[in-house]
Amino acid sequence: MITTIIIYYRKIVISSLVCILPIFILSCNQADRYVISESRVIEYRAPIDPISRFTNNFKGETAQPSYKRFFLSWLAEHKNLEINLGKSTLEAIDSHHNIQNNLSNMQIFLNEEDQQKLQAYKNLYDTLLVALRRKTSLRVLTTRYRILGRNIKKEFSPNTVLVEL
Repeated sequence: MITTIIIYYRKIVISSLVCILPIFILSCNQADRYVISESRVIEYRAPIDPISRFTNNFKGETAQPSYKRFFLSWLAEHKNLEINLGKSTLEAIDSHHNIQNNLSNMQIFLNEEDQQKLQAYKNLYDTLLVALRRKTSLRVLTTRYRILGRNIKKEFSPNTVLVEL
């Protein structure tokens, strides 16, 4: 008889817990939804333009395109590409296309021999882009991009190249 009473009360306690516990959990959840906190305005800075750090180089220049401007744009994009190699493939591909555009614009100002050299470097960039898409080792890609950038910087720097107008 005592065991049946214990079993009966145990069933009542369990059934009441089953009914009350979800209500308790839901009420706690509801309380969190209506908490009002002080909100503050967050100001985000504008995205960084890769050429903005070279602005003092352009003081006194006209707005016409120049070899120096395209070279500095190429240099900034190349650094951006080296930075984004391991982080974001899409940003690296975007930088690659910007580099190709800058190199094409630089070719306009060069003589025939230098144009052929620069075209060879553009082909190397295309080869490295294919290697990037094939998931080639990051260490190999970084080394190749650095060597390529160093060679272009040495051969096509505005101080060393005679620019045709």
